[in-house]
Amino acid sequence: MQHDADPNGFDRELAELEALSNGALDLIERGRFDDAERVCLELKRRFPEQIDWIDRFAQLHLARGQVGRAIECYREALRFRTPEAAPHDYARTQINLGNVYRILPTGDRSENLARAIECYTEALRFRTPEAAPREYAQTQNNLGLAYAALPTGDRGENLAQAIECYRQALRFRTPEAAPRGYAQTQNNLGNAYRDLPTGDRGKNLAQAIACYQETLRFR
Repeated sequence: MQHDADPNGFDRELAELEALSNGALDLIERGRFDDAERVCLELKRRFPEQIDWIDRFAQLHLARGQVGRAIECYREALRFRTPEAAPHDYARTQINLGNVYRILPTGDRSENLARAIECYTEALRFRTPEAAPREYAQTQNNLGLAYAALPTGDRGENLAQAIECYRQALRFRTPEAAPRGYAQTQNNLGNAYRDLPTGDRGKNLAQAIACYQETLRFR
């Protein structure tokens, strides 16, 4: 985006960028994919140096079920969103990439989940409890989901990792601060304890029951 000498001109450009970006997102959410694609192309034409258009194209591809193309978009974004230049946006893009790898229906499931774990772990370098507690909790929850779904390695260790991630998330996903997220993570934690093959089976199931009961307070 060119910075006009007139600050009002810069403000207008910024408003136009936000309007196009938000308009594309709205069309994607309403299922008007062809219209959304036209807006994304206009966003790219008008503001090629910005990379909002890459995010919108990724979201459009996901809505169309084109998961591989969404991955390409996020990888392209990471060429510009570096830890040094834009740590917050870098972490956000790593999260988005991890989320896509976690749901990727093609390829080797273990490799996809391993990539998701790498992305989430990298994001946590910047999404710290001190700097971004809400985002930290969300990332830990997603990391737990990836470990819980991992079909390779030691099942007990994978679930133990998932449990630790969920417990980290619950430090900030509290009933008061985030009741919906709290219930979601409690449910995930219950699933992990239910499936845990190590330790005392009775105690594991008792923990799972306690988590599910806590979840039901908010569902």
